[in-house]
Amino acid sequence: MLHPLQDQQILDFILENKRQGEVGGVEMWKLMEERGAVEGRSWQSLKERFRKTIVKNMKTYGLTD
Repeated sequence: MLHPLQDQQILDFILENKRQGEVGGVEMWKLMEERGAVEGRSWQSLKERFRKTIVKNMKTYGLTD
């Protein structure tokens, strides 16, 4: 199970690397796994967490356009 800190690590990676437009593919997620952005998580796990949980709760993360 991922935790809120791990959710933030996912978002931080996407934003810091300016990969917002790549969340639908697999390349960015594989890179995230390769770099160990969230320790112990596969790229599939990261992508699913983003798609099923983070996107649905995007307003709670305090992000702006």
